[in-house]
Amino acid sequence: MSHNYGSIDYWEGRYQKDPNQTEWLQRFASEPGDMAGIICDMIPDGDSKILVVGCGFSRMSEELADEGYTNVTSIDISYNAINLCKEEYGETYSGLTFK
Repeated sequence: MSHNYGSIDYWEGRYQKDPNQTEWLQRFASEPGDMAGIICDMIPDGDSKILVVGCGFSRMSEELADEGYTNVTSIDISYNAINLCKEEYGETYSGLTFK
């Protein structure tokens, strides 16, 4: 079975059928040498504007907010994924925007 990852229909269907959070590569803070250390070293200012492209229904935006980043915009091609993020994080994190 092949997946057309470039298709909006694929992603809409995927998040409609399986609304569970998914990490494709690794979590933000999962182990030594993880993305948290790299991002925090490269972007030490918590007020910096951060764009998470293709956020899906990942925990990345939440984990950035937990790390103290207050201006995180996350975007995705999937309307369903963005709605899941808004429902999950919209009332808890004021510094997160999903589009």
